[in-house]
Amino acid sequence: MAFHIGEAKYKAGGPELKLLYRLCFGKVGKQNVVKKHLRLFTGFADDKGKTKAESVANGVKLSEVKVMLGLCDQDTGGKKDEMVERLADDHANARAFVDHVRNKPDDALDLIAGKGGVIGANAFPPFLRKGFESTVRDYVDAIDDLVERVGIDHVGIGTDFTQDQPAAFFDWLLSQHGTKPLERPMGFPDTVVHPEEMETPDRLSSVARELSDRGYGEADLRKVLGGNWLRLFRQIWGA
Repeated sequence: MAFHIGEAKYKAGGPELKLLYRLCFGKVGKQNVVKKHLRLFTGFADDKGKTKAESVANGVKLSEVKVMLGLCDQDTGGKKDEMVERLADDHANARAFVDHVRNKPDDALDLIAGKGGVIGANAFPPFLRKGFESTVRDYVDAIDDLVERVGIDHVGIGTDFTQDQPAAFFDWLLSQHGTKPLERPMGFPDTVVHPEEMETPDRLSSVARELSDRGYGEADLRKVLGGNWLRLFRQIWGA
């Protein structure tokens, strides 16, 4: 499963919050802004093409990364950049499928699947091959790709729906660390919609139809459409 760095916000105490702030923002935060800025944190900025792991790992001690992984109930083994990648991971597709800094390299996907985890295929248009011209078929292409890479038991739905959000929401979402405004990427519209035929949650049945049309049987449909997530939740929280 892809664990959000945000999980640590709710488990961390005073010293860990300061460490988490430094990990997220690359600097020491003043006491009166640490909690406020962490609540605003939206993710790591694309630093001249570097991955989040490469950007964050600079200046962070190995022991500090292990503390944060412990707060997220994650494995603390491996190299430093692998551990930071685990800590910062979120819903995404394969980077080899679409070369976007937020999509994941194969080794990171393998780490998740190797632990019995689930990767939610992301339907947010910039993560798909046709961007904001995508349809449900392009989204299912991303699901197909993940299934080929990690197997049917490790792929689920991770729609990242943002329907009905105003332009101001995306200005905040796309800002650096949620606090520093940045120019919108080229081609990013004011009114953001999900792929055609699955613009809103009530149209998700189109994903099932497209998967079925591609030959997914009933057992595999159940896995992708929620069964894999349920299996993972039972393993973690019990029946």
